Amino acid sequence: MMPDKNKIKLAYLYFVPKPHKPGTPLRPIGSGMSSPTIKISKMLDELIRPLFDKYVKQTTLIDGVHLVRQLEKYVNLGLLKATTHLCTFDITDLYTMLPQEESISILKQFRRHFNHTHVRGMTIDAIECLARIVLNENFFSYNNQYYRQIKGGAIGSPFTLTLANIFMWHWEQPLVEHQKKSNELYGRYIDDIFLTSNDSIQNLTKMLEDANAYHPNIKLTYEMGNTASFLDLHINKGVRNFANKTFANRTFAIGERPLYFHQYIRWSFANWRKSTVLSPIWSLELRQLAKVHCIFANTISRISPIGESTVIFQQCHCKIDVY
Repeated sequence: MMPDKNKIKLAYLYFVPKPHKPGTPLRPIGSGMSSPTIKISKMLDELIRPLFDKYVKQTTLIDGVHLVRQLEKYVNLGLLKATTHLCTFDITDLYTMLPQEESISILKQFRRHFNHTHVRGMTIDAIECLARIVLNENFFSYNNQYYRQIKGGAIGSPFTLTLANIFMWHWEQPLVEHQKKSNELYGRYIDDIFLTSNDSIQNLTKMLEDANAYHPNIKLTYEMGNTASFLDLHINKGVRNFANKTFANRTFAIGERPLYFHQYIRWSFANWRKSTVLSPIWSLELRQLAKVHCIFANTISRISPIGESTVIFQQCHCKIDVY
């Protein structure tokens, strides 16, 4: 895991748009594939992610089709009713709002909860020490300036996703228990959550507002009704019965039940990044047409050229103004 001084490079920050969000906000990405801590991050991810996948699979969604299968079971059990509400909510800026020390503490709780005092011979304390290095030693450059991230983790770091998932495992427990007692669905894909409810709108709203107060760093925006858009799915709880499944255009129907789906063409940030590489003219036009206003989603410590450190506090807001 020792970095090669001749090959390491300082991470740099760039932004990709989130076209499925209102106002097309920007997601900050730290490109650190040659950073000094990348090998530690990859090793921690390889150690911890299999544990998360094993123990939290009941509430983890893989993709839109996985949710379709869960909803099929829900319908076949007779749980879908005229009073059923479909609810989706999104965690705002999850990666960059993770409290670092608290996240490491929750990582330790996660391993103890599932009785893993060692992983491949590595102790809890050793993993905690390495996790702290990955989070605390996250330096990057942006606009010819040098920064150290002091809240959250780098989106481009492999371990950040696993740590964010474990933090959310801890955060979501009250919601998961409530859904189990009510025989309702709950599923999460990183920072996007889907659930069903046969409670009143007032009680459902109160439950979500209570969830909004679970943690000061975790804020959510939610929608509820007879239709829902989640990942690449549009789900409709209608009054008509569909009886066919047409996979060519990704339209799903659930037997003779009044619940049906339409799946959009899959769009991912990986595809967007590939398109920018394959279409440099389009990328150039985007840069020329768009004036990007970016305020960092996390509090960062700016490192001056002479080594003096000053703290910059900035609110989270990103948008693109197109002329």
